[in-house]
Amino acid sequence: MTDVQDTEPGSSEFLLQSLGVPYLWGGRTAWGLDCSGLAQLHAGKDEHGRSRLPRDADQQQAATHPVEVPQAGDLAFFPGHVGVMLDERRIIHANATHMAVSIEALGEGAYGRRLQAELSGYGRLRERA
Repeated sequence: MTDVQDTEPGSSEFLLQSLGVPYLWGGRTAWGLDCSGLAQLHAGKDEHGRSRLPRDADQQQAATHPVEVPQAGDLAFFPGHVGVMLDERRIIHANATHMAVSIEALGEGAYGRRLQAELSGYGRLRERA
């Protein structure tokens, strides 16, 4: 597997290459990712080499521009959790339910319905807003 840090942040290739990476609380590498680590890597770095997003999901939500209708690359927020939208319904996220990075369709299946019910909003990275 390619190290997720070696692919272009923000690209669908980066996100899809992270699929199946084990869930690891605090993780930000191909050895393991957590939800906010995946979102941070997705956002990339600024011109000073610093992450464009803070580390925790609640801080990430505060650092993004709220949007009503998500697009690919937007973040979806839940209590204590974040995922990256692949389109208007599907998210990719590192989660302890599957203990890996997986794709869910919001509102579909038991887990997708639970995520939809807990959704607290969508956010767009400020440079993309």
